[in-house]
Amino acid sequence: MALTQIATTDSVSASVVNAKIVDPANTHINDAEIHTTVDTYTVSVTATWVGASAPYTQDVTVTGILADDDPIINPVYSATNATAILEKAAWGNVGKVETTLNTITLTCFEEKPVTAFNLQLLVVR
Repeated sequence: MALTQIATTDSVSASVVNAKIVDPANTHINDAEIHTTVDTYTVSVTATWVGASAPYTQDVTVTGILADDDPIINPVYSATNATAILEKAAWGNVGKVETTLNTITLTCFEEKPVTAFNLQLLVVR
C-alpha cells in the first residue's frame, strides 16, 4: 500500500512534503526489511500440571507464537473478586514461561496451582 503523492497549489510545499515524508514512507513500505508487528494471544491455563513433585509444568498451545518470541504476559482475572483472588494466587505460583513454536511451557518451581486462570500474551516482532 503506497502513499499518494501530495498535490497542493503551492508547488514548493508539495515537493517538500513529498520529498521529506511521502517518498521515504513509500521506500520503507516497499523495502525488504522486517517491519514491527504486534500480536496478542489469550490462553487458558488449566489446573492440570505435569510432575509428581516440583517443578511442575504445563504446555499450552498458542497458535502463531514463535520459539524466539519473548512475550509480555499479564493475567486476565475474573470479574468476580473471590475468583480473581484464587486466579492471582495461581498465577503467583508460575516461575517461568518459555516459548516454542505454537506452544508456551509454564513452570512452577515449588507449588502447582489448583485454580485455572487466563493469560494475555503481547508479542512485538
